Amino acid sequence: MDIKLILKSNNKTLEIAKDTSYKLVNIGGIEKSELELNIVSNAQADGSILVSKRIRNRPISITVDYKGENKEIEREKLISFFNPKNVGVLIVNYAGLERAIEYEVEDFNAPIVNVYDDLSFTVDLICPNPYWTDVELNKKQIALWKGDFHFSLVIPANKGITMGHREPSLIVNVENKGQAKTGMIIEFLLGVL
Repeated sequence: MDIKLILKSNNKTLEIAKDTSYKLVNIGGIEKSELELNIVSNAQADGSILVSKRIRNRPISITVDYKGENKEIEREKLISFFNPKNVGVLIVNYAGLERAIEYEVEDFNAPIVNVYDDLSFTVDLICPNPYWTDVELNKKQIALWKGDFHFSLVIPANKGITMGHREPSLIVNVENKGQAKTGMIIEFLLGVL
């Protein structure tokens, strides 16, 4: 199975795949994140009580070999790309399944061992939100206001009044294809019709 990584940061993109100059050597952390269990011992009985479960930050480590030209110029580009001040998005395509996760750069290391060696680097990412998401945001509009007519007023602070009506609300079923319960983000837009 082929695996393709796309890293996006600061309006730049870095692709790591078999058909690019960047060849993936090793990746760890994409398969799972650590689980933290909060367990309290029973004072008068056998066993314990599970109080809560929490999924920790997801650490991801990527090791890559660069097989292209101009290694030193490319090293400088990589140092700029993996600037720890920038937030990034990692998109992983494995076996046709494509998922995304936001990351922070925890460490970047591109050692110079021998000037004749290929450029190799390891980047350690930390994902504060450990959950993978769809690459494209899944959203649906459930209500719509339609403008009907408009007339001008001689009020200096206002350019006119727009009259409208509300379209019938839609009943929307949203399927969560993920492995954990999730909420919704509801956005109310105010403005002129």
